[in-house]
Amino acid sequence: MNDRLTITSKDKLAHRNAIWASAFWAWPKGEQWHYSQEENEAMSRPDQDFASKDPLREQLETWLEENPELVEIPVAYTLVAMGYVDQKRDKSICSSMARHFQFLGWTPTNQRSRYQLPNASRSDKTTGWCRTGSSSIPF
Repeated sequence: MNDRLTITSKDKLAHRNAIWASAFWAWPKGEQWHYSQEENEAMSRPDQDFASKDPLREQLETWLEENPELVEIPVAYTLVAMGYVDQKRDKSICSSMARHFQFLGWTPTNQRSRYQLPNASRSDKTTGWCRTGSSSIPF
């Protein structure tokens, strides 16, 4: 059993075995024991005022507002279109961009695909991001 969740308060310590037993039996049933996307967003919203500004996220947000016709795009497409051609395979930048897409309300596609990029090349097989509230018609 995983002891990463340590229950230390006196009130919970008295019921430690019952808590672990309920978790043990709920796991095979697929019960969710973590916050949903909506709950995480609601909890982090007050912190947004104190977060440092990310210039890449701000540039992405502006670029997406200027290109409302794009409803499904991969990170590589956005990087190439914004002038970051050499960074389209940089793991840390791609991870940051994926987090920014998610923060801005875009959802990942269920299936990885190859996409045509603005510079006429093709992406590697990758996840696309879909604009919320639009039909998924690729560019």
